Amino acid sequence: MKGFVVLFWCMAVCCGFGQSFEGIAVYHVDIEAAERMKFWGMTREFLIDDRRKDGTWADTVEITYKGGNYAALAHDDYHSLMIYRADSNRIFAFEHGWDICTVADASQDFEFALPGETPVITHSTEATAAGQPCGVVRVQWKTGSCDYYYHPFATPIDPELYLCHAHNAWYEFLSISHSLPFQIVKTVNHVSMTTYTLVAIRWQPVDDNVFALPELELQPDLIAFPAKAVMKIKR
Repeated sequence: MKGFVVLFWCMAVCCGFGQSFEGIAVYHVDIEAAERMKFWGMTREFLIDDRRKDGTWADTVEITYKGGNYAALAHDDYHSLMIYRADSNRIFAFEHGWDICTVADASQDFEFALPGETPVITHSTEATAAGQPCGVVRVQWKTGSCDYYYHPFATPIDPELYLCHAHNAWYEFLSISHSLPFQIVKTVNHVSMTTYTLVAIRWQPVDDNVFALPELELQPDLIAFPAKAVMKIKR
């Protein structure tokens, strides 16, 4: 794994320096239960098996980037898809076989909307992920945290493309790193820790149809998280 990371970093710098990344980033996903949950028998294996039963476990996520848009495809039973459109600054999450879509305003931090406090963002250039020295940006909420590990300029991104993307402090992270994260660690207090590790990067032209949306209709009787609306695909 260490050798791959060094090779990936060198190739990305040589091939992509000075450009904003367009292509596909592939992340391996793992999960670990918090110590409190392990006490109750909820181990890593339990969490994964539980998600496999309802078809929502994905050990791989592919994220396609182009010009401020991204589309994240999870390799679960539903092929869950999340699309961010820069033109509307909205996040469209398709689930349950793509029948239902939740639409969220990316200018709002959903975690912030729940506890009502602004997250604390810290930055260190002396971190390690997968045995590699790197920088890390931590976003800390009352409900948990998100650590973004990065190699400067390895997979360059123009942060201004995501100027209004406050969700998960994405713009704040990019304005520091100017690069996609090599690893993301999301922790939910006293429940679990999910780790996304970059395993492949493909620089390639992306068709705008990747970010195309089906015709949607609002479902006013369905209520979701703060800053979200529930919609259904018109048939």
